[in-house]
Amino acid sequence: MPENTSGLPVFSFQQVDQTILANLSRLQPAAGEIVQENVSTNEYRAQFVANRESYLMLKTNYHPGWQVTLDDKKVSTVMLAPGFIGIKVDPGTHQAIFSYHPLSYRFPLFVVGILVLLIVGFYQWKMSGRKE
Repeated sequence: MPENTSGLPVFSFQQVDQTILANLSRLQPAAGEIVQENVSTNEYRAQFVANRESYLMLKTNYHPGWQVTLDDKKVSTVMLAPGFIGIKVDPGTHQAIFSYHPLSYRFPLFVVGILVLLIVGFYQWKMSGRKE
């Protein structure tokens, strides 16, 4: 069993029975609503009202490069099934900003990869020239 589930229920396969399934599938009142949203490159902003303690989910793939602020304070993200990013929120009106920051080492790795390919190509060219 995972140690940190961020308050989400976790059941082993052997534990799941009809009672647990019925309780999980019960219709509940709306957790809240999005009042205003703005989508731009690598960023999603939302002003929303949460009616109860719940999770705000951004329907995009979970990745460690996502950073989230809730009411101008950095908050931890959780992975919500099936692999979406989310944050836990308390009741009230909130402002959330999801921003994606790609890993900083991607470009240097790309440059190193190109250099390796050029060196291997140059070596192959030199070796083919010696055999003739």
